[in-house]
Amino acid sequence: MLLTAVDKDYLLKEGQFLIKSCAKFEPEQKFYLYLVNAEKDLDEEIKKWHPNIIIEHAEFSYDPEKWRGLMCSARSIPLESVLTSYKEPTIYLDSDILLMGHLTELFEQLKDNDVMIRLRSELKLKGPAGTEHSAKFNSGVIAV
Repeated sequence: MLLTAVDKDYLLKEGQFLIKSCAKFEPEQKFYLYLVNAEKDLDEEIKKWHPNIIIEHAEFSYDPEKWRGLMCSARSIPLESVLTSYKEPTIYLDSDILLMGHLTELFEQLKDNDVMIRLRSELKLKGPAGTEHSAKFNSGVIAV
C-alpha cells in the first residue's frame, strides 16, 4: 500500500502529481489518501487519478500559513490506522514526491525489514533547535 497525507490546497498544487505518478508505476498498489480540510465533492475527480485509491477525510482547525509543516506530523495518524486495519507493507510518501519508476525493490526489502528510512550521514546541517543531526534521515519516504 502507498500512503500520503495532504490538505486540499497542497493536493491541488502538488499531491495530485504524486497520486498520478503512483497510478502510472504502481497501479496495483492501494493508494491511501489522508485528505485534510477538503470537501467530499472532490472525491469523484480524485478517484480518476488512481485506480485503487482510498480516501479518508479529516478536519483540522489550523492556519496553513502558520503551520506549514502540519502534514509532516499528520502522517502518523493514517500510518498507524493503515498498518492496523490493512496489515500489509506500506510506503509513506510525502505529497511532493514524484515516482519515476516502480517500487518493487522497496516492497521486496520490506519482507526482511520492519522499518526503512534513508540515512544521509554525509549531511552536516544544524536543525531549527540547534541539533547537529538535522536532515540525516529523509523522512519523506518511510517504508513499514
